[in-house]
Amino acid sequence: MGKVKHYLALQAMCCVMNIVLNFLLIKFIRPPVAGLALATSLVFLMSSLMGIKLLKNLKVYIDLKYIFSGLLKSAISALLLFLSTYSAY
Repeated sequence: MGKVKHYLALQAMCCVMNIVLNFLLIKFIRPPVAGLALATSLVFLMSSLMGIKLLKNLKVYIDLKYIFSGLLKSAISALLLFLSTYSAY
């Protein structure tokens, strides 16, 4: 049961972080949609990295090279979407 509590705490923290970043980035980035996209992407990245660390602490074997290649692809596509949304306005 302890493992589930750690994961749920991680997800709850990411939800709060997403809400806070949404409000902050909407005010500072124009158009506001770009702020929402960037906040969601940043929280996804943080959630993934913290989830990987949690799994490593639980002594679960994970192929980090494979995971980070997928995260890199997601980060690049998120950056491209952010830039295209930002330039459209």
